[in-house]
Amino acid sequence: MNAPFQRTLAAIAEERSRDHPADAERALQRGMDRYRRRIHLAYGVCVAAAVLLVGLLFMAHQFAPDPTLKDIVISEVRELPPKAEVQLTATGIYSNGDHRELTESVRWESDNSAIATVDAATGKITGMKPGDATVAASADGITRQIRITVTAAKLEGIEIHDPGKLEQGKTLSLVAMGKFSDDTERKLGAGAVKWDSDKPEVAAVDPKTGKLTGKSPGEVTITASADGKKDSAKVTVTAASTRTPTGSPASKLERIEISGPGTVMEGRTASYKATGMYSDGSQKDLASVTWESSDPATAKIDSTGVVTGVVSGEVTITASQSGVTSKPKHISVAAASPTCTPLTVSPNAYIGRPVGDVKAELTALGLEPVLEGQTNEQAEAGLVLDVDPKCTTDGWRITVYYSSGPAGPLPTDPSTPWPLPTAPPAP
Repeated sequence: MNAPFQRTLAAIAEERSRDHPADAERALQRGMDRYRRRIHLAYGVCVAAAVLLVGLLFMAHQFAPDPTLKDIVISEVRELPPKAEVQLTATGIYSNGDHRELTESVRWESDNSAIATVDAATGKITGMKPGDATVAASADGITRQIRITVTAAKLEGIEIHDPGKLEQGKTLSLVAMGKFSDDTERKLGAGAVKWDSDKPEVAAVDPKTGKLTGKSPGEVTITASADGKKDSAKVTVTAASTRTPTGSPASKLERIEISGPGTVMEGRTASYKATGMYSDGSQKDLASVTWESSDPATAKIDSTGVVTGVVSGEVTITASQSGVTSKPKHISVAAASPTCTPLTVSPNAYIGRPVGDVKAELTALGLEPVLEGQTNEQAEAGLVLDVDPKCTTDGWRITVYYSSGPAGPLPTDPSTPWPLPTAPPAP
């Protein structure tokens, strides 16, 4: 009991005691009892109010509606190179202001999987080939998108196909192969490479086309450069050849070059060609060579130059004739893709035909032909030089190499179709 109130009760009791002295102590006791009752009542009211408030808050929490998703924010990724992988993230913004991680809760989708694929569950994107694709994340009826650009593969190296020897007065077309950041290797077309000779008086080279002309006997170094990359090769110019009384050139096989795709799928086949380079500067396809695989358990090759992929891995093949063996040709055996049914495409069915015809036939088969022009002095412009099928995650894609020749543009009018490649039954 506080002191002021006690003094008040004492004053009241003293006043009453003047008239009723015996009642003073009783009056003081009654006043204190009345005060205690008021204190207990107030305490009870406070406790009841607190219990009621807690109950109301609990009920409000139990029956309040869950916060709803209002927006999705996707991490910013603007571009990536082919074969690169980037992990996207998604953050959900809710009606109560919460931010929650939703990367593995949303559904991811790409509008162009030929350009960029995305894992529907995790949001990991993979660049496939140059171009643009839209990647979307969706949840609870809300969809947000970002635009992804897959940049062109960068040139990482150049390799000149060894020209070996060249006879004085003869010409040949040099070939430079480009190695790119997407692990592909392809011929670099006219204008993409700058050619140079350190001794033009021995052998002169056209800086744009790579056409090499032997001027006088001797040795010369030829350099090819593009995008800051370069490679050099030595060429020996021999004296003009003499002929035998029968009129046959006195020449011999000096080296063998292998041409064909750099990749073979497991369970698929690819054809390879051996070309002989002779001492008089001439060259011709070799029909009878001995083919050999460095690892038949990974890829085997038959007597006609047809390679069959066995298991994924790396292997080299060589061709030999008359004591001359080619440089090893490197081949990657890629794991079979479930998106590609078995398909046999014979390059010989298309080589030498108008590229417009070949493109139309391959497209009619549901394939995706990719055209690449190459300078070739021996082939008329617009004729197919080679075809290179590759199984990708989206199906068969076939690179068609055609001659851009000295005459110019790509023909577009298809002529009479030739027989189409056939698909053998699935294993």
